[in-house]
Amino acid sequence: MNQKVCVQCGKSFIPRMWKQRFCSHDCYVESLRTPKRTVICVWCHTKFESNRPTAKFCSHECRQIYKVIRMRISKLNSIRDLSSELEEKGKDFRFPKPHEALNKFYGLGDSS
Repeated sequence: MNQKVCVQCGKSFIPRMWKQRFCSHDCYVESLRTPKRTVICVWCHTKFESNRPTAKFCSHECRQIYKVIRMRISKLNSIRDLSSELEEKGKDFRFPKPHEALNKFYGLGDSS
């Protein structure tokens, strides 16, 4: 087989298999520890290094804050939609009783 160059340390080696990329197990383990790319956090806009290609947040705290804010915005939008629906229907609108809503959901007919 032809010689290859180790992806981690740059040494030449003779691979045991055709797809071998590292000269030793130590180089493979070291490559897992070495950050691959620089990413900007979605929440706090700080730069951080990550091995994962899908990383978006620099810390657990930033991810949690972003999630909470996104959920609150979603709830606020649903409240706005409900209030606009109430304004459109005016006095004719009433919230259904829980058993009426369940009957409608399961298609059990009119529960008047």
